[in-house]
Amino acid sequence: MKMNYLLDKKTVFSNQTNRRRKVWWGQVGLIVFLLSLILGLHFIKKPVVYLTKPTVGILTTQNLDTPLVLRLFKSKADLIKENEVLRQEINQALAVTADYQRLKTELLTLRQLTDQSDTLWPAKVVKISEFINYDSVVLDVGEDNKPKEADLILGQPIIGIGNVLLGEVVAINKFQTTARLYSTAKRKTQVRIGPDNLRATAEGLGGGNYLVVLPVGLSVEVGMVARTFLNEDEYVLGIVEVVETSDESPTQKLYLKLPINFYQLALVGLPYDY
Repeated sequence: MKMNYLLDKKTVFSNQTNRRRKVWWGQVGLIVFLLSLILGLHFIKKPVVYLTKPTVGILTTQNLDTPLVLRLFKSKADLIKENEVLRQEINQALAVTADYQRLKTELLTLRQLTDQSDTLWPAKVVKISEFINYDSVVLDVGEDNKPKEADLILGQPIIGIGNVLLGEVVAINKFQTTARLYSTAKRKTQVRIGPDNLRATAEGLGGGNYLVVLPVGLSVEVGMVARTFLNEDEYVLGIVEVVETSDESPTQKLYLKLPINFYQLALVGLPYDY
């Protein structure tokens, strides 16, 4: 029993000693840390400043009379404002890119039109009809701003890339001209289809589309070209996109489409002499 008592007593003293040593070393460490900050020792100062910089920045770069919560909210508001500025800059860059692509498309179209024929002069499309099945475009030329050497009269044809006959001029004012496309609903145009020159009538459906009805038995395939004539000049009117037949009907329906997108027209050509 005496031996156990001594051992227990020794253990108690040992634990107390260890605690005192820990407290002592803790105090020493705290003193060393404070001295390091005061003396500016580089190996301690650098990581401490690095770790505390974000918080210190928020607390010290703003008015210290302002409550901490308000300072934090203000910092968040500044970040939101910066993000908004960046978003606006991105949108501006996207707009510039889109405008560049538009100008590039117009330049390529102009080059193709002039290469296609030296008898055409270009006009820019400034508006496309918003009425369903009513295909018309407004051009940026009129009586007062057309080329001096060019004609501009009612009934004058407008031509697209690929020698496509699009329509004709129906109204002219000082600075703009309106042209109606042959694909406008109910308008009928005489055509010849495919290598066999099948004669037919193409009826406009709107949106650059046509309908042709032919007897069953005539050989027609998707991809065939429908051509039309104007003043002895041959033009492309559309391409056969769908051939529809029925066992109950003696006729077949051909659906034609403009080889260029009506809703993306940027430039058209008009003949100099008409």
